Order: sequence, then C-alpha cells, then structure tokens
Amino acid sequence: MSSDELRQLREKLRLTQQEMANALNVSFVTYSRWENGHREVPAETGKLLDAVGVLIAPEMQKKTNLTVSDVGEALRKIGVQGVVSHACVKRILPTSLVASLAFGIPALGWVAGAIGLAGFAALAFFDKSRFSGKEDAERVQAKGDADEPSVK
Repeated sequence: MSSDELRQLREKLRLTQQEMANALNVSFVTYSRWENGHREVPAETGKLLDAVGVLIAPEMQKKTNLTVSDVGEALRKIGVQGVVSHACVKRILPTSLVASLAFGIPALGWVAGAIGLAGFAALAFFDKSRFSGKEDAERVQAKGDADEPSVK
C-alpha cells in the first residue's frame, strides 16, 4: 500500500493520524512516516488495510449495510486486526481475501479454522442489531440462573 493510498483510506474513514496509528497498534511517529512516504508500509499491515478498504467499498456497503462510519467507529474501538478478524468470522469479506489473510498473516491464521465454527458471537456493528446493556445483562442473568442447580 502506498503512502497516498494510506492517507486516502484514513481520510475516507474520517480518522486522525493518531487514531489510525492506535488502530494499527503502532506509534504516531511510525504511522506518520508511512503516510508521508518516509518508510514503507509493511506487507502484513498493507494486507489488513486492503481488507478494510474492501469493507468500505460502495458495493460492500450495499451488500452488508455497513457504513464507512460503522467501520471507522469499529477501528477506534478494536483496531484494524479486530475489525478484519470479525469481518472474516462473519463472512463479510470475500473468501479469496480471507484465505490470503489467513495464510499471509501468521496472527490471523486462526481465522481459517474459526470461520467454520458455529455460534461465534459477532460485534453489534457487524450485525446491525444493538441491545441495551440492561437487556444484555438480563439475558446473561437468565442464562446463568438456568445453568445453576437449585438449592433446597
């Protein structure tokens, strides 16, 4: 990924350089050097950022109902690797891209196995269903109550 592509992606996501550096888990100085063309973006980082670019492509937005704002918010909360991992698990990204990521980035190798597992909980911004904390707490409490044996 070139420095111009990196800057364009960040600007589309409406992130500051510091927010993008945080999302990539690198220092501001490192990120700034990448974006200004003083250092090359590592290949693994470039692949992750390409996947983020796929998530915000207009055709993907129509297909998934994800907005650029949703992806930007997610990047601020769980970072690039977290967003890409969840998008893989939710099968939002094309299979060829997931395979490329799983085999090209050792830290994402688990994705190849995880995408076949049922019952993986997705983050709210990927399924667009949001629950209040109270509803979630009640649901967890009800499940916990059902699992505990009654004491007489």
